[in-house]
Amino acid sequence: MATIDYNYAANLYVRSGSQLLKEWWNDNIFAPMLRGEIKTEPKQVTIPDNIYIDAEEKYNAKIDEEYRLQRTAHLNTLGIQYEKMGQVQKAIEVYEQCAEIGYPATHCYERLRILYRRQGDYEKARLIQEKERKICG
Repeated sequence: MATIDYNYAANLYVRSGSQLLKEWWNDNIFAPMLRGEIKTEPKQVTIPDNIYIDAEEKYNAKIDEEYRLQRTAHLNTLGIQYEKMGQVQKAIEVYEQCAEIGYPATHCYERLRILYRRQGDYEKARLIQEKERKICG
């Protein structure tokens, strides 16, 4: 059993998407509150380990996915700015960093293909297109 802070547990309930935690929470927190068995929010809750681990893993996966999305958006924006300033090599470097994240968004791959072709590097353009197909479908 895992004893954790109530507010952290509530955050896991809301953000993790764990069906196991939702079912446990409804049975052990919401229902007793509705029946008047729990008058105030407890300071801590004790959750079975398998449910806590499931919720933590799902929560961490969501945080990682959100980070990857934000980092991808930031790098794409930076690459666009470098292109507008005529700094093509810096744009390529930034788009390559973005492609390494592996988030399924097509912008960096499209820009890399175009920029590589303009430089006459058709092999890199082909390789980035293959990578895009694997990641973005």
